[in-house]
Amino acid sequence: MVPKETLKAWIAASKRVKVNRFICSKYDEENRGVIEYYKREIKAEIRHNPKLKGFSLVIIDGKVAYLNARSEGYPYIKGSFCISIFHKPIAQALRIFFEKMWEESKPV
Repeated sequence: MVPKETLKAWIAASKRVKVNRFICSKYDEENRGVIEYYKREIKAEIRHNPKLKGFSLVIIDGKVAYLNARSEGYPYIKGSFCISIFHKPIAQALRIFFEKMWEESKPV
């Protein structure tokens, strides 16, 4: 589940910038509804990259990085965790990684 403050940041960013981009590692019947909601409600452009293996990555305005990890493929991790990174240098470093992964990912 996406924290309220992250969803608010996505909505605010969608009003300031033309496209929000999101990379997910999983795209199937289980999460299709959520992905379609993001595409419809916050006008997100979403790509799929199974190399992320249980992670999804969002960069909001190049200022905030949102990293979500699930236990998919990692039996020693139970559940999931979410991190919002507001420290600009770290968010910018993740943006460089994001751009590389974006180019390798397939549109949903």
